Amino acid sequence: MRGEIEHRLARLDGDFGDPEELRAQVERMIAELEVDTRPGASQEGADSSQSVWVTVSASGAVLDVSISRRWKERLPADRLGEAVLEAYYRALEKCGAAAAFAAMRRQDSDPVDPVSPQGFDMPDVRDPGWTEWAWRTLDETSRKLQELTVRLQERAPAERTVSGPRGYVRVRVEGVGVTAVLIDAMTLAERDPDAVAMDARAALQAASETR
Repeated sequence: MRGEIEHRLARLDGDFGDPEELRAQVERMIAELEVDTRPGASQEGADSSQSVWVTVSASGAVLDVSISRRWKERLPADRLGEAVLEAYYRALEKCGAAAAFAAMRRQDSDPVDPVSPQGFDMPDVRDPGWTEWAWRTLDETSRKLQELTVRLQERAPAERTVSGPRGYVRVRVEGVGVTAVLIDAMTLAERDPDAVAMDARAALQAASETR
């Protein structure tokens, strides 16, 4: 799932020499993912079987998890945890696309000498120096993100498991990322989907807080 998202976002890492083509790619992603582009809007992700939905805030915090009462007709019991993880990453993917769209819209509304968060003066998108500025800014942002990731990973255990309050769902965290959602098959046979969904929401929220 993570690799698929990285592949999708990689389409935006190509030739920055044509700002209009870059803009078109962002807009295609927005339409394809059905992203809510309203400022501060939450985003909902679903798994491929349409059995699980995860809603996150604009900042990526988990707000809700829902599981269809008919999920057993669409998924084997041992795949429900994977479906929760897929829906979670879909929601985060939409957050990333929404953030890219918001940045593009801000540039449209104030194209004259805006200043980037990294401190570089942003040239007009039609300026010949825009390509160089874009790569320089991306490099600086990437470097800072890598440094932050390293610091967070050093503070956190390499791998840990966070459980929901009822113990129905466990979330595996490696470094700063959620890598697995584990749900016992006996739990699924005995529990209402809403109760499992509530425990999944709490576990994902707790995993985010421990980062």
